[in-house]
Amino acid sequence: MKQIFIILFILSELIFAKDAVVIKVNRPGQLIFEISIDSTWISSEDQLIRTFPNLDTYFQPGFPTIPFYQEVLIGVPANAAVKVFNANIELVDSYKPNILGPEKAKGVEFELPLKSQFDSNFPKQNVKLISTRNVNGVPSSKIEVFPFSIQDDQLFVTKNMSVQITWDTNILSSPVKILSKTPSYELQTKRRLKRPTENMIPEYQFSNNIAKIVVDTSAWYKINNSELLLKGINLDGVNPSTIRLWNKEDEIRLYIESGNDGMFNNDDIIVFYGEKNPSPEGVAYDNNFYTDDNAYWLTWNTGEGKRFSEMNVSPDQPDSIVYIPNNYIFKKKFERDDVYVRLNRLNQYLLQTWDIIDHFFMSPQVIVSKPFDFEFELDTPDTLSNKGFDLEVQVRGMTTSEHNLDIKLNNHLITNAEWTDRNAIRIEQNNINSTYLKNGKNILSLVLSPNDSTLHDLIYLNWYKLKYPRYFQTDNDYLYFSTDSIPNQTIQFEISGFSNSNILLFKNRETVLGNYQVYYDNQLDNYLLKFQDDGVQLSSQFEAISYENLLNVKNITLESAIINPLSSIRSGYVVIAPDSFATILAPLVEYHDGTFVNVDDIYRQYSFGVMSPYAIKSFLNNIYQQSGAKLEYALIAMQSNLNDWRRGVIGKPPSIPAMSIFTYNMGTVACDYWYSVFDDEYWIPNISVSRFPVSKKSELQTIVNKTMYYHNRNINNWDNNSLLISGTDVGFRYQSEAMVSKMKNNGTFLSRLYTAPSIPDSSFYGTKDTLMMHLNRGLAYINFVGHGGGAVWADNHVLHRNDMGEISNHNKLPFITSMTCFTGDFSFSYGLGRLMLANENGGAIAWYGASGLGWYYNDYYMVQPLQNLLFSDDDLTIGEIINLSKTQYFLSYSEIYPEIAASQIFQYNLIGDPAIKVKKPIKDDVKIVPLDPEPGEDIEISSSNSQSDSVFYQIFLPNNYSQNQSTLLGNSLPEIISLPDTFSQGIHSINVSFKSDDALYNSSHLL
Repeated sequence: MKQIFIILFILSELIFAKDAVVIKVNRPGQLIFEISIDSTWISSEDQLIRTFPNLDTYFQPGFPTIPFYQEVLIGVPANAAVKVFNANIELVDSYKPNILGPEKAKGVEFELPLKSQFDSNFPKQNVKLISTRNVNGVPSSKIEVFPFSIQDDQLFVTKNMSVQITWDTNILSSPVKILSKTPSYELQTKRRLKRPTENMIPEYQFSNNIAKIVVDTSAWYKINNSELLLKGINLDGVNPSTIRLWNKEDEIRLYIESGNDGMFNNDDIIVFYGEKNPSPEGVAYDNNFYTDDNAYWLTWNTGEGKRFSEMNVSPDQPDSIVYIPNNYIFKKKFERDDVYVRLNRLNQYLLQTWDIIDHFFMSPQVIVSKPFDFEFELDTPDTLSNKGFDLEVQVRGMTTSEHNLDIKLNNHLITNAEWTDRNAIRIEQNNINSTYLKNGKNILSLVLSPNDSTLHDLIYLNWYKLKYPRYFQTDNDYLYFSTDSIPNQTIQFEISGFSNSNILLFKNRETVLGNYQVYYDNQLDNYLLKFQDDGVQLSSQFEAISYENLLNVKNITLESAIINPLSSIRSGYVVIAPDSFATILAPLVEYHDGTFVNVDDIYRQYSFGVMSPYAIKSFLNNIYQQSGAKLEYALIAMQSNLNDWRRGVIGKPPSIPAMSIFTYNMGTVACDYWYSVFDDEYWIPNISVSRFPVSKKSELQTIVNKTMYYHNRNINNWDNNSLLISGTDVGFRYQSEAMVSKMKNNGTFLSRLYTAPSIPDSSFYGTKDTLMMHLNRGLAYINFVGHGGGAVWADNHVLHRNDMGEISNHNKLPFITSMTCFTGDFSFSYGLGRLMLANENGGAIAWYGASGLGWYYNDYYMVQPLQNLLFSDDDLTIGEIINLSKTQYFLSYSEIYPEIAASQIFQYNLIGDPAIKVKKPIKDDVKIVPLDPEPGEDIEISSSNSQSDSVFYQIFLPNNYSQNQSTLLGNSLPEIISLPDTFSQGIHSINVSFKSDDALYNSSHLL
């Protein structure tokens, strides 16, 4: 057997069997727990306070880092009585603490002011009970216990504390739930959830004769029989009266031109008015954020259809006794989605969905001291009219300064507006001189003036509307018109400008008008339409359009009748994806005994065939609330390309949208967590939702292959390896060091990679090459805390999207938590998490990261409970770990950082299979003999397992620094390690792992 010399302090004890906090009594009205500290010392390298057993580290801006205990107590009101019994108070040493700076956003100049700070004595009280959010209506509180205190540069420790909490049992008549020990199903709401509203399937969807019609522009459309035949839809011989069209729950009027033979034939056409997908109700913008595509549904042989009524508008009366209007008031709105703006610092919308206000604006942006022109076309304005015109403009400030804006039209000053901050303002001016207008090209000019407070200002134009007098002349063989006065006589309308005489005429989109007259005007070389109507009202709207100007629909597909509504699904695991991905995903669905759901079926049954994230959430909510198998996981297998749209990608490529949520100071970010929460009052997740953010089958195949391999493989030696990566700021290193004890004491082999070479020494300094080395030797878990962007861990550029070709860890795939900015934004095609998951030569098995701003301390608060769960003995999936850790974090910090904590739980996303379980070693009580060896003595490491191989070990010094990476000790137990004759004073520990059959065992001991 090998003899390996190490420097040790001898004190043998199994580390992971010791807990600093022990619950003694937990009954209605009373909770008693004890905290015991066996050993404590101050690390000379970094002045961090070390303890055994381990405690959490207090990281609060303005105060020192110090070990403490915190827990959320569900069922303990904040006014409960607290008694503390202290014993064995000792002076540790003189101590000059490190005082933490303010909480601040990573990567931008913004920090929160300190509310209070250290004044040489801390804490003011060693136990605090703080009110926190109710959990499902149950009063709850957070307790903080400080066994350590700093008094005038001296550190004291209370080695034994007993805390007794009592309260009125009328408030809660059951024992307290300790949040960190409470499974997720016990946290979920027990009250009846609100049922989703979009789950009523119209009767026509169950028809055996049904086709989907898609339009993306509001216009008049035609469908002919030959077009239907090309799509496999044969209406030959169908009675035209049974052809029907539906949109949502409404039947749409049709105008069908067919012969008198009672059958639909090749020369017959269907005409209808179709609208693009509208914006949400109550908003001021027109363009839907997700898609312009609107779904209409064609059925036949299912009863009589809804038709346009018919009306004779023959111009029979002479011109002398009718009223012939010269012009009418026409409304035209100009709105283009040229540029996406995140709209940060609009915190009044915190946690609301992004579509509550517009995020897309017209270019160019408007800055000070220069006119910015927006050209637009007006058709045949009556510039001689005495009616005047109205102008309405909506703009949004992008800076916090005062804004002073002149609005001009064709170089005529129309009005001036002043407002402040990043607010939107609607500016109106009425009865403007119509001579300012031009037929054809016009120019709206916006001019920002500087003021005393700033020379820099920025606004965006959202939209503008004109209401102006217009002649009765067509625009491209189409005219939408009305009248603005109702005389006591028949009105005769005369519309000029048609290129041909084949014209359709409609009133209020309910009536088709006939027997009108069309004349050819030799002088103008166009056609004039004339008709009379004696039933005109101010609300009457007319439309004239030539047959040639009728649009073809965007798409037609033959569909099958709905047989089994999706609400009948009883599954614990669903995969939502396009139908074209079903075959690739089948092994994963089968492995989880899950259900594949075509996303188009969700849209069909929950949003009438239109893309909508609200439909997906309604579907998940719906099946979650059904009796039978309880839904636990939802995997969305497709990209959400919101950021591709934002960057100006032409069109809106295939996507399953994430929701975009307003976060604190950052504006809106992509979020799948929104899908998992069905009770908006408490924000506790009901299910685990994650994503494979792919755009093509090859990407998906790579991810599925990696995921299936991971599920099915045996555990390996490297599954006991973890890596902590710290950014260059010293605070990031302190945070990483605070993570060490929990992981080390779990028996894990731990490595560090710190991107600054002198914090406090170069022991763990590393670069990209160091990271690649660690990846290739195999890691189960990586945490990064530092600065980053969507495609980079920015500190020392330790990982960048351009490095993906150098990745070669193959099937040694870690779970990665990336506690920084934007790397979890799957709506970027080049997001770091997305690229690592889809890497063909390795990368990651799962990635947890933010789609928005990282926060200096809250990122640490966020990952701490996750690591506690990950390195616990609980057999949890990654999805369960993330949901529980988010709940623990939010309830622990929402009273201190309400806006940031709420933002964090929504903006951190999981990329990967939510039902993955990180491969964990089995805890083994490794024996060390003798228990109290002397310097220079041999110690024997053995196990009760009859077979063992591949024995690895790692030594940790008193400051938790590792003396070596995980090192092969031998191929079987027992093994001998020889201690040197001299060793440094302090507490050392040794972690050991070994394989036995197909299992991996580990152990951690103090020596």
